[in-house]
Amino acid sequence: MADLKTIYFKYMSLQKVLQDYGLTEKEASVYLACLQIGSGSVPSISKKAGQPKTTCYEVLERLREKGFVGTYQKNKSKYYIANNPAKAIAAAKEKITDLEEYVPQLCALFANTKNKPAVRVFQGKKQIDSIFKEILDEAKEICGFASADDLLKELDKYHARFLKERIKRKIPVKLILNDTPTARERQRIGPAQLRTVKLVPKLYEYHSLVYIWNDKIALISLDQDLVAIVIQCKELANIQLTMFKHLWEKL
Repeated sequence: MADLKTIYFKYMSLQKVLQDYGLTEKEASVYLACLQIGSGSVPSISKKAGQPKTTCYEVLERLREKGFVGTYQKNKSKYYIANNPAKAIAAAKEKITDLEEYVPQLCALFANTKNKPAVRVFQGKKQIDSIFKEILDEAKEICGFASADDLLKELDKYHARFLKERIKRKIPVKLILNDTPTARERQRIGPAQLRTVKLVPKLYEYHSLVYIWNDKIALISLDQDLVAIVIQCKELANIQLTMFKHLWEKL
């Protein structure tokens, strides 16, 4: 039993390695089946991999295109044979080498697109978390508006991780918050968390989060739908930052 468990865990480890390399779960499973039987017809490989014949055929063709399997004819039938894994890895390295030669041109194209306005829409906690990660990677300082109560209620776990990493990276933030007990507490402990807070009266209540950094604005609705828009436009970011600074000085 112990030997079977060892074999099983080694098999699953190999499947994970192949998936980390870039194969799908089905591609990894079918390729491992090919390696185990050496070569075979679609029915024999599908049986070994535990995949339907039609699915297995489609997966084998993708693996053939990626260099993981080859084909040959036997008795007028098509057979698939597993290629040496080293061959597939060598082919992948060759593609990377070819791509590296064009990196300067690709970077030049990317630099041009960065100067063009762009709008992206996000929905849900995980997608909003990706905005937080983008901010952490790019921002030297953050300015914004927020409802502290809604932020901690709707994005508590994600914002806590964002806060910890922001402090670690020494990125300061200036926030204008709705005046609530929660906001006052955020203001009190702010200096220890590289956060400066000013409060607006309840008369101007809102339930959202706005972050401004570099040439970008993130507009995040903190209601049940959790919808966000990220705008990349230097002029729009500038005018939003000007409005923020004006209000900041007045408070």
